[in-house]
Amino acid sequence: MTVRTKMIFALVGLVSISLVISGILSVERGQTIVSDIVVNDNYQLANFIANELNRILTETILGFKLTGSMKQVWTLNKDDMSQVFQRFIGAQEKHSLIRKIAVYDIRGNYIFSTDETEDPSFLGPWYSSLISGTVDGYCSNISIKKSFHSQTPVMYYSILIKDKLYNIVGVMIAELDLTYFSEILHKLQLDKNDTEVYFTSSKGEIFASSNGETVFKYGEEIPYTLPYEKESKIFKYKSAKKKDYLIVARKLNWDKKFNIFVLRNLNTVLAPLNKLKYSFMVLISLCIFTAIILAIGIAFTITLPLNQLLKEVDLITKGDLSQSIESLSDDEIGTLAEHFEQMRLSLKEKIFELDLLNRVGKDMTKELDYDKVLKLILEKVASVMCADKASIMIFDEDTGKLVIQVAQGLEDSVIKETMVEKGEGVVGMVVESGRPIYVPDASNSEFLKDIKKSEISSGTFLCVPLMVKGEIKGVVNVSKQVPNFFTSRHIELYKSLVNSAAIAYENARLYKMAITDGMTKLYIHRYFQTRLQEELARSKRYEIPVSLIMTDIDHFKNFNDTYGHQVGDEVLKAVANTIQQQMRDVDIVARYGGEEFVVICPEKSSSEVMIAAERMRRAVEEHEFMVAGEKVQITISLGLADYPNDADTKKDLIEKADTALYRAKQTGRNRIVIYSAIKEELGESINEFS
Repeated sequence: MTVRTKMIFALVGLVSISLVISGILSVERGQTIVSDIVVNDNYQLANFIANELNRILTETILGFKLTGSMKQVWTLNKDDMSQVFQRFIGAQEKHSLIRKIAVYDIRGNYIFSTDETEDPSFLGPWYSSLISGTVDGYCSNISIKKSFHSQTPVMYYSILIKDKLYNIVGVMIAELDLTYFSEILHKLQLDKNDTEVYFTSSKGEIFASSNGETVFKYGEEIPYTLPYEKESKIFKYKSAKKKDYLIVARKLNWDKKFNIFVLRNLNTVLAPLNKLKYSFMVLISLCIFTAIILAIGIAFTITLPLNQLLKEVDLITKGDLSQSIESLSDDEIGTLAEHFEQMRLSLKEKIFELDLLNRVGKDMTKELDYDKVLKLILEKVASVMCADKASIMIFDEDTGKLVIQVAQGLEDSVIKETMVEKGEGVVGMVVESGRPIYVPDASNSEFLKDIKKSEISSGTFLCVPLMVKGEIKGVVNVSKQVPNFFTSRHIELYKSLVNSAAIAYENARLYKMAITDGMTKLYIHRYFQTRLQEELARSKRYEIPVSLIMTDIDHFKNFNDTYGHQVGDEVLKAVANTIQQQMRDVDIVARYGGEEFVVICPEKSSSEVMIAAERMRRAVEEHEFMVAGEKVQITISLGLADYPNDADTKKDLIEKADTALYRAKQTGRNRIVIYSAIKEELGESINEFS
């Protein structure tokens, strides 16, 4: 049996069963209809009564407040207050709501009352009014005031008395007699014999009621409460005499602590129910017939888009994410299709990101050259994030500060001059906290304005720590001139990318440590031998030259003997740095041993390298080497040889460059000698000269 057939049977059966049950419950349904009419009527009555009580209370309290602001009151003169209060109470006689008024000073001393007697029950409102300090006045809960002959529900309302300088001088308290509400409820009942009205507290305690009290008595509690957040609510109640009542509860706007309950006897209003029975039975027959027709139509409407959705989802399960899922309807199946489409796009983006991270990770980890790795990391990060500016900052071993190692979109002066302490600025805060900082709109960021004194450009900024095994090595920064450019997906991808970059960085750093001289930061002798062999092989393959420069610091042994090895080490560092700065990025500068350095110059003959060698010699000669506050002259001698003009093998090329170096030292030092210029003069071995 197909889904379509099952749906037809299910829908027809469901409708038929529902209608049969509806027929059985027709009386109850009729009662509901009539109840709605009663509810509407009760709502109107409850609103009318609540509005009238609100009006009476509002007018009374407003007059009370105006009286309390008069000079005769805030001067606390008993004679003046007596006249004012007599006039006020006389004007309120038609309401008969205020029973007594008393005045206390700010220390709680009794000043005056309309019945000229002090009542201790007024001290509670006096204290509460002072504690709350509210300008609008303080309203107490309803309490029962007992006497020999009666129990009267009363409520206290108090206001602060202020002088003309607005200083609090006392409290004026009114005792409200709520028995008056029973008269009001009776008048407002509108001759509805089947209706009773009650005035209650929020807990359902009855303090006033209309005539009758056939259901609840004065002093009882209505077994229903109205939640504080609701203005009104409907209840159903069955009395002890098995009579059904509909209750509408309504809060009093003047104070949410008080409710109006309107009860209506349902037994007297259900007479129209019999008229509904016949109509309802006819309606059942028509509904069953209509259900059969609709069931067939609905079955076809649902199954067609559902079958199409199943075909498209099947493609996703097979790994084909290229086919979009179309929504063929605007119902739940259409919504389901839209969710599947979102899932397809999300999967497609996630797979793309994982593939991107995999490819970028492979590209970065297969490179071991430290400088190339940093440049590669920056290129990949800037490309993936579509950044206008990007930079990688690493801790400098000598200063302990963060410096820019590689950058994109930044001026050279910024790259050279930027040095950041830990905890300084955004970058320093990232290093200190170990957490990324994302600024979606830099120009409107209060965070940046607090820590950056210079002008802030508009755009988006993101800084993530470069962390290896829990240790922060530096940070990676990206920015875009467009505010709010980076999405949450961008940020998560960026973090993953930086994590992969951290692995590549650490591998390159460790490799650099293995092939770099710790003192001069130049390549070590072993790495030089390996690279020279590789460059010679490349030169032979492509028939291009490669030159070798060998240099030595003149009279360095005497310098060490004179100034000590520590000063000599500083000179070695300075000379190494000077040589490094004069050469191309592709040239390979290494420490050969002691005070000797070598430079491999790919794709250059010795005559072409002569210009760079001379620039190197002059730079060392002109460098100011300071020892003990005095300038010391340091010079170097250089020997040049190249493949294929001077040698065919690695060993031979080193020997020829070394021979040229020693000829330079023999002929006066601080000069350059090219092996090709002296090889015809060499009739015998050159004796070692130092």
